[in-house]
Amino acid sequence: MLLQKTNSLSIFLISGLLLSTGLMGCIPARTPTEEPNGENNETQAQTIQVYFLSSLEDYTELEAVNRTTDRIDIANFAIEQLIAGPTPEEEGRALLDEIEPTGESICDGADFSLNIEQNVAVLQFCRDVTRVGGVGEYARIITPVRETLMQFDTVDDIVILDSRGDCFGDMSGENICFEDLPE
Repeated sequence: MLLQKTNSLSIFLISGLLLSTGLMGCIPARTPTEEPNGENNETQAQTIQVYFLSSLEDYTELEAVNRTTDRIDIANFAIEQLIAGPTPEEEGRALLDEIEPTGESICDGADFSLNIEQNVAVLQFCRDVTRVGGVGEYARIITPVRETLMQFDTVDDIVILDSRGDCFGDMSGENICFEDLPE
């Protein structure tokens, strides 16, 4: 099996697979929908969607659930809800929680940091979120994050970093996702 090989050719092929499927921290853009412009101080309740996996075998099988907030930082709220996981009722519908931060935070106790500049969302996990690593686990984390963040008008691209500041899921070690960062 390809994943069991440890030579550099295997790492190159796995990295190529991640790149070709958009699963490395560099996520291609798609049409977003909604995010507040922040021009006034009034906050209204907004409903956003959080995407959870509905299959461990197929990382593209997602189900959107609604969450409502009156916070201005709704993208942060969305990722907080994704990390919090499905409600008991949603778990009853077999929705899965694959992001389980562990260890000490590098961000003053937070699980992640999120900055959106020039329509690029840079999400850095502040704790370890992988158990064993590998293409499947990375895909089960990246896909819900991608779908959850791409709903906002202020997000055209996404860069996901691990707690070391490296491109999440980049098993090549080349940090290719940094090419998407705004200058």
